[in-house]
Amino acid sequence: MVSTTNIVFMFSGQGSQYFQMGQELYDRQPVFRQWMDRLDVMTRELSGTSVVEALYKQGRGKGDLFDRTLLSHPALFMVEYSLAKALIESRVQPHMVLGASLGTFTAASIAGCMDVEDALKAVIQHAKTLESFCEPGAMIAVLAPLHLYDAAGLHRYGELAAVNFEGNFVIAVRAHDVSAVEGILRGKDVTFRRLPVSFAFHSRWIDPAELPFKRHVRSTSMRAGQLPVVSCATRSKIPGSFSEDHLWSATREPIRFLDTIRSLEASGPHQYVDMDPAGTLATFIKYIQPQSPQSLAASKCHSVFSPFGKAMDRLGTVTDALASRPIPVPAAVPVPAVAPVVAAVTPVVAVANPIAFMFPGQGSQKRGMGAALFDSVPQYASVEREVDALLGYSLRRLCVEDPENVLKESQFTQPALYMVNALHYYEAIAQGVRPHYVAGHSLGEYDALLAAGSFDLLTGLRLVKKRGELMGQAKSGGMAAVIGLEEDRIQQVLKENDLASMDIANFNSPGQIVISGPLDDVTRAKPIFEKSGARVYIPLPVGAAFHSRYVADAARAFGDFLAPMEFDAPRIPVISNVTAMPYETRNASATIKSLLIDQITRPVQWMQSMNFLMEKGVRDFREVGPGNVLTKIAHNIQKAAA
Repeated sequence: MVSTTNIVFMFSGQGSQYFQMGQELYDRQPVFRQWMDRLDVMTRELSGTSVVEALYKQGRGKGDLFDRTLLSHPALFMVEYSLAKALIESRVQPHMVLGASLGTFTAASIAGCMDVEDALKAVIQHAKTLESFCEPGAMIAVLAPLHLYDAAGLHRYGELAAVNFEGNFVIAVRAHDVSAVEGILRGKDVTFRRLPVSFAFHSRWIDPAELPFKRHVRSTSMRAGQLPVVSCATRSKIPGSFSEDHLWSATREPIRFLDTIRSLEASGPHQYVDMDPAGTLATFIKYIQPQSPQSLAASKCHSVFSPFGKAMDRLGTVTDALASRPIPVPAAVPVPAVAPVVAAVTPVVAVANPIAFMFPGQGSQKRGMGAALFDSVPQYASVEREVDALLGYSLRRLCVEDPENVLKESQFTQPALYMVNALHYYEAIAQGVRPHYVAGHSLGEYDALLAAGSFDLLTGLRLVKKRGELMGQAKSGGMAAVIGLEEDRIQQVLKENDLASMDIANFNSPGQIVISGPLDDVTRAKPIFEKSGARVYIPLPVGAAFHSRYVADAARAFGDFLAPMEFDAPRIPVISNVTAMPYETRNASATIKSLLIDQITRPVQWMQSMNFLMEKGVRDFREVGPGNVLTKIAHNIQKAAA
């Protein structure tokens, strides 16, 4: 079970980079690779250089000097950002981010203060202004008490650039003063190391780049983030909105890592996760711990990267230790078999304020949906060619433009809406929001199962493509929404008016029920229901009598399609449309297939599903997809229950 202490993602800057950093994750971890490749495209456009090729494909070894700022700046950003996204995708969710020097750019992006594209542009612009306006310099890490800085006369040559822990500091010097400083340190028999940098960061010698840098990034959109950002330049959380001043001071002011960690520890223990490619910040904390208040002894520090490899093993260890998971509860007691409700269900969630994601179904589609997401969600960029090859057309063009005006047809609606829902989901989790329960209205249930890990994105697309084709072949019948009557009254009206051909298709909310049946009867029923007390009777723009006996052929054919498939047990509770209860975890694959087949002909028990979630303490319902239909329905259900 994950610790209740705050998780802090730590991002470092220049000095710990090396060729081949991140190689193991790039080869073996798909989320890390996706982000590295995506950011590399941008880097090539902005600087003319491929970071991925320089790091992994040009035969450079870890011992080769890596000090070209225009390459090392974006390389550090890309590696640390990609690792953070891989951890977040694995449900390791930070509560705050800490930036040391250039790492503040990455921290701000993860926190949501800047879009990743803007942050990377700022990183590259920072490198360009340094190379254009600043004289060459160096940084020297010294393993000695801080008083040596003044006592040995080092202050005559350089400026104090960082205090990492007691007994470790860094000085910044001009290139022509390096020999003098190193001579003093050798004379004192002090251990030191020159860092692989080309400029005297955190000193007055980079001041000429300040105005050009700020001028270039001033138009960048910055804001207050969703996570607190702790800066080692200020030793505290950055208040309010982020700005170019924060970016500049991060690399100009001294790095006060020791004081920053002690300030954090004053509020209690933390779980520190080091994104540094050499695990440097984690090492600093280990030296700080024995010399700090007792709270730090209760804190833990984790790292993934090391020049000595084993990154995949360490990533697994960090994920096992910190990933958020549902809290198990005893299995439910079996109930009478009046409905396919089973004993072994996905563990329900015992948290103070559980969040439920709701994925909409057909009816929420609209031209232009997903337009802002196709390029911003990396999970889509990595599969877009496969998506279009599978469908035989451009899904992006269908959603954004719908040039043939076919988005309303089931065979097009279902894959399009499934994918756009998924993009909204990936955007939500990238922003740090994780659901404790998921539910989807009709088609939306496939997105709920995707979010719960029962299948991957492309498998889900294959399912809804087939489902849409089969349901699109059902050309007879229609549906109508009856507003203002309860189920018993609707059933009575159907019986008394020779409308037994009609089935109830959706229980959306109290007083909002959808009926389904032959088109002539749907039309004939309108004046009957209006005279019987319905406030509104609305025929729906659909092509068939979905969720009724009239699509049984589609359900049987879909069952044949599902038969050879296998699905994984949901990792979080998925509320079934058919049962209004969580999917079972025992014999999960068979149950998923059975319920997805039944869902085609059985009514959508949406109101019952929402009531189940409310009984479990859910008050925070979030619609994940285009529109707000389910949000309005959830509000009505909550209002009726109040």
